[in-house]
Amino acid sequence: MYQDISQLIHDICSLAKKSKDLELKEKVFDLTNLVIDLRNENEDIREKLKLLEGSLKKIEENTEFAKKMKIDPKGDKFWLEDEAVPYCLKCWDSEHKKIHMTLWEDMGIWSCPEHY
Repeated sequence: MYQDISQLIHDICSLAKKSKDLELKEKVFDLTNLVIDLRNENEDIREKLKLLEGSLKKIEENTEFAKKMKIDPKGDKFWLEDEAVPYCLKCWDSEHKKIHMTLWEDMGIWSCPEHY
């Protein structure tokens, strides 16, 4: 589409150059600048859309992950189905980090390596 518009403006510019009408030449110049601005704005919108799509995908992934969580009654960890090592609930709640906890076998407790 931009190629078609660009070609059309190029053709109009060529015709305007042949004209002695200064006002016509100014209007064509203004039109060219507006199309350039629209193209730049469109590129910015496309970049923002990609970022939003990425954010939405991450939210959807986190939602699916959260649906599989089995929170420990103590409220400090959670498990996923078929996994023997729990995750830290504090890390998940604060920053959506999926941090596996470490078992202190001699004391029989799980701790998070991020904040002992």
